[in-house]
Amino acid sequence: MLTDFDLFTRKFLRGRFMRIQPYHDRLTLIIVILIVVVVTGARLEATPLGYAQFSTAFDPAFRGAAAVVYATDGSLFVAEAAAFNTNTTTIHTIQPNGTFGSPISLTGIGPNNLFIQGMAMTAAGQLLITDNATGAGTIYSVDPNSGAQTTLSFVSLPTIDDVAVRSTGEIFVSNAAGSGTGGVHFIDPNNSSANQIASGLDFASGLDFDSNGDLIIQQSTNSFEGQVLRVEIDDTSSQLSFGAPDSIAAGLTAGFDVAVDDEDDIFVTGAGGLFELDRDIQGNFTGTATLFEAHGFSTEIVFLAGINSFTPSNRSHAGILSYVAEFNDATLTNVTPVPEPASLLLSTFGLMFIAISTIGTRIRRELI
Repeated sequence: MLTDFDLFTRKFLRGRFMRIQPYHDRLTLIIVILIVVVVTGARLEATPLGYAQFSTAFDPAFRGAAAVVYATDGSLFVAEAAAFNTNTTTIHTIQPNGTFGSPISLTGIGPNNLFIQGMAMTAAGQLLITDNATGAGTIYSVDPNSGAQTTLSFVSLPTIDDVAVRSTGEIFVSNAAGSGTGGVHFIDPNNSSANQIASGLDFASGLDFDSNGDLIIQQSTNSFEGQVLRVEIDDTSSQLSFGAPDSIAAGLTAGFDVAVDDEDDIFVTGAGGLFELDRDIQGNFTGTATLFEAHGFSTEIVFLAGINSFTPSNRSHAGILSYVAEFNDATLTNVTPVPEPASLLLSTFGLMFIAISTIGTRIRRELI
């Protein structure tokens, strides 16, 4: 479909090409062409200006990423989706330098399948992995160094989905039960219990936290619309207290997973690709989202903070946003800020200078 800009460009250039004057209109034409090239190049970028994209490729036999999580040192853990009718799979390790580490085996307690939904890492360096296969509905704790695996048997949620660990160490899981019976549970380490702290949701899925330590929830409603909610968490006393879920965006096409960057910008995945929630000039969420990268159906997403913030055109050592661009992709898409391409700007002005100089010489000769 042609945009207003495309139509304007075609009509303008068509008219100018039909009546180019020998000298004076050439400058206008060259400048217009340069503008079209620069603007069109920006519009064709797969990634917004100020960011760069690179991919992490897996073996062709890779069955797709079921969950992803970063360790604080930058190591990335990717849980591969288990084959149907099997209850075993592999967790792949990618070192900070980009090389693959030793794989970790995982076996579910369900007799037939292993349906991994989410993965997080504790402050002690243990991987937490959710499994909602029949006979499971629980969390596995895995030591990434030894591969030792235990089951948090007190967690019993047949429709368990994501898991997230707060900076203060508390564990939260989402429950995608549907039809107003979904919610979020807090894993109390004192008495080994799972207590519901957010209810009345549909298919509660992705979980993350903002810089205040408040819980950010992504859910898909019964009508398959994406919604993002925030639960305020008060940790000023010995026991955490929780506010009611507050909707900060609704009616989205994306309702699969969520990630919060180091500036409290919120990114969501699902139908249509990767989206960023809109904010006004004061930083308040407006209830809508803007497409960040277009895809068919994006799934898992995770953010790793860097030395510098995840701001467009920022310096090196900024954060990395990693996500699965398409369902069952054999690659992981990574986005990070990069400085604006100064060379493009210089080359544009250079071409304009040459054009002006050439036409100026022609005009002076004509006058002489």
